[in-house]
Amino acid sequence: MKELQINAYDALARILTYPTPDFSSRVDDCCDALRTISPESSVLVSEFIGQVGGMPLEDLEELYVKTFDMNPATTLDLGWQLFGEEYNRGLKTLDLAESRANLFRELVAMVHAEQAAEAAVESPLNDAARIAERYDGAGRFNSADLKAIVLAFEKRFAQPLPISANGSTALHRSLGFDHRGRVDVALHPDQEEGRWLRETLESLKIPYFAFRQPVPGKATGAHIHIGPPSLRLRNAD
Repeated sequence: MKELQINAYDALARILTYPTPDFSSRVDDCCDALRTISPESSVLVSEFIGQVGGMPLEDLEELYVKTFDMNPATTLDLGWQLFGEEYNRGLKTLDLAESRANLFRELVAMVHAEQAAEAAVESPLNDAARIAERYDGAGRFNSADLKAIVLAFEKRFAQPLPISANGSTALHRSLGFDHRGRVDVALHPDQEEGRWLRETLESLKIPYFAFRQPVPGKATGAHIHIGPPSLRLRNAD
């Protein structure tokens, strides 16, 4: 019985992963695995099959992203959802705080990289090609473009697009940048995922900056800024 339970849990876990062409067979396997140990659960999975069984793969992918990647209440990545309050809650909270601090340091590094690259581009004696690469495209970027890119990235790499800043943030404002309508992605422009993203943006004629500039004592600062360059905020007198 224990082995049957393990197999059922494994089957359940596999239907919660990103949809692929074999998704229907994974759901069928889950239903079969549950039928012996929990007929009631098997009925629920059968109802789920009835609701999504006829959906095209693209619709399943979009439903998965909306359910688990864009909704904090149902994300699969929160530690307290995975481990519960009884399991070392204090340590998990500390780990989460450290992760957020590291993310903030990375974001600071990215903004400083944009500042350094901007100064280099404006200088007649610069090394701008090494620091940053600019593509102007059609000069437009909107939320529909972002949605298409997120779905395409997850389909290609079976993981979420690592967005570090979506629109304006307090950090960007404090440093004098209007980051509305722009997105920062924590990918090095020369790694496989970064090259794919740049090629995709160019195919869609979406402007971007690809930053390679390191920030001593911080982090690499490397990232891809999607959208037109951030504007400078005007100080109110």
